[in-house]
Amino acid sequence: MSWEILQELLGKVQNHETAVGKVWLSIVLIFRLLMLVVVAEEVFEDEQDKFVCNTKQPGCVTVCYDYFFPVSPIRFWAIQFIVVSTPTLFILVHIASRHARAQTEELTGGLIFTHLITVVFKLLLECGSVVIYLEIYAKVGLVIPRLLKCSEVPCPSRTDCFVPRASEKTAFSGYASCFGDVRLRKPVGAPVYFF
Repeated sequence: MSWEILQELLGKVQNHETAVGKVWLSIVLIFRLLMLVVVAEEVFEDEQDKFVCNTKQPGCVTVCYDYFFPVSPIRFWAIQFIVVSTPTLFILVHIASRHARAQTEELTGGLIFTHLITVVFKLLLECGSVVIYLEIYAKVGLVIPRLLKCSEVPCPSRTDCFVPRASEKTAFSGYASCFGDVRLRKPVGAPVYFF
């Protein structure tokens, strides 16, 4: 997808968004997309390659890595971005169908209802993604330790495993979690705008 198409679609959504929605859309695009494209790739690119355990047992390092990090954070955040942004497509479809019927471009009637429904879906998807993130990384936590103890099969005994750049990953994960709180405030605040 080219940037021009994305810019055109976002322009259509911005024309029909509330003030809160415009701010939220900007925050999502600037902080979430740039976070994924620019920063996350650099911080997490060496995830599995530099994850080292004190053993030569074949498969131990891979099993331990998979135990503590079942889903790559970059992949999780990319999927989360796509899923949480999907309700905005409902508004685009609704706007396109209204334009096709040559109706007014004001945010009225069915468009308000569509907007409120997408706000509810965004809230549910944001909450769900936070819960899923916490469940997936419950073994490690939000503060990623430098040293993990692994006793998964085929490791011969309890093995020390070392996480590369744990401090950077902790800082980045903390940023993503705090940003999750900001993302949750928009869907909660949007209905107040209408009433």
